[in-house]
Amino acid sequence: MTILPGPNPVVGPGFFLDQKGTEAIVEPTPLSTRQLAEALGVSESSVKRWVDEGEIAATRTAGGHRRIPVSAAVGFMRSHRVRPAKPHLLNLAEPPALGEVDAGSCDALKKALLANDGAIARGIICGRFMTGAPIASIGDNLLRPVLEGIGEIWRHDALGILIEHRAVQSCIQALSQISAWIPEPAPGAPAAVVAAGPADPYLLPPLLAFLTLKECGMSGSNLGALTPLSTLELAIGQYDAALCAVSVSVPQDPKTMPAWNTLQALAVKRGCALVVGGRCLATLASRLAPTTQAVGTMAELAAFAKGLVEGAQRPRAKPARQKKKSSSILQPSRGAFRRVRGVS
Repeated sequence: MTILPGPNPVVGPGFFLDQKGTEAIVEPTPLSTRQLAEALGVSESSVKRWVDEGEIAATRTAGGHRRIPVSAAVGFMRSHRVRPAKPHLLNLAEPPALGEVDAGSCDALKKALLANDGAIARGIICGRFMTGAPIASIGDNLLRPVLEGIGEIWRHDALGILIEHRAVQSCIQALSQISAWIPEPAPGAPAAVVAAGPADPYLLPPLLAFLTLKECGMSGSNLGALTPLSTLELAIGQYDAALCAVSVSVPQDPKTMPAWNTLQALAVKRGCALVVGGRCLATLASRLAPTTQAVGTMAELAAFAKGLVEGAQRPRAKPARQKKKSSSILQPSRGAFRRVRGVS
């Protein structure tokens, strides 16, 4: 498919972003305990108790009233599998459409994107996350099949590219909103560096990968599209990265292999796990070093990252102390001393 020329990186074929790559997300107005109680369909006293017990993060006004960030409310609903009775009361720009990631949600999302109804599309994506679906599942089982189908429309319809541009924009906006709902990694969490590699203009795959790793508890940075491998080398050092994930959505030129080899060698030297994935991974996979991990889905990336995070959190076993062998002449046992005292 032809990529239209333009000054900015693209997230999908021919789709151009602003200089930041995503729209700025403004945190919605915090909720009062009464508002959250009504949205969840529970008593206000229950919400107050959850706040006081630390189940829901909250702040206090000058008058001592509890105020709950929407991100904290979403986190509580996900962790406790609570579905809001009235999601439209959560002060969100668009009410989320709750439900599982399944064939029905794929059909609904595709229908909304084809109709250029961004609000409904974003509500479906955000609603799946709010219901409890991991980012990896949203990427693998919702966005991927829907966008692959929409990406074929251009072959028989002149409006295909326009439809695809709008669809990707809605997905980016939804993921940007979800990003604000994912808790920040704990201090000292393993760092990750994510990017689309050389000549790869797509921002959606690395964005999904970054959010997947963030949800797994990793910190770090998403460098976006068209990232030189030499820049990834610098980023690994700057962030002391435990993982470097590279998206490969365009065929890789064999001439870039020396740069790939240098990146792989550096990752091994720095103790950084190098993970590569994407729809054009096959053009590179056979030339990757055994130390480089190839993944085919976001779920595989998540599983790999969870292993790293759990390993970093696991306390290191202390080496067993070796007992010093005592000398019967220089260091007699306590029993020997007793025998000596008994004789004396």
